[in-house]
Amino acid sequence: MDICRFCLKTIEKPLPINKMSKEIIGLLMLKLDLRITPEPVMCHGCAETLQMAFDFKSACIYTDDCLYPFIEGKSQTRLDLWEIYLKVNDNEDVESVNGCEVCRFCMKLGDSRLCTPLDVIEENVEIKKLLENYWPDVVSCSWR
Repeated sequence: MDICRFCLKTIEKPLPINKMSKEIIGLLMLKLDLRITPEPVMCHGCAETLQMAFDFKSACIYTDDCLYPFIEGKSQTRLDLWEIYLKVNDNEDVESVNGCEVCRFCMKLGDSRLCTPLDVIEENVEIKKLLENYWPDVVSCSWR
């Protein structure tokens, strides 16, 4: 039996933490010492979670790349995400997106009833610290 290096559960069918996994761990800035065991492994659930975290961070970085031209050299601290969304997506038909909000992190549309406004996130010190600590390279222009 092997033990998952992430969740420490016993696993029957382990996945090796290979070079690609180590690169993802580094990009996510996880403080995980893989030298504790000679051949670290992970369970399928943690492998899936690791991939989702990587996908989320990649989406955030892509969003920042989209936003950067709109904030470069400007002193305003707030952006109109709708305006940017429409420019980036070639003025998508606005009628088809009624009741939606643009997500600051992934620049995708979401149901406005299910979205958490940035103001709420900004006021939540714990969430803000987590984002600043674990994704410092994701510029959150609304906080600066």
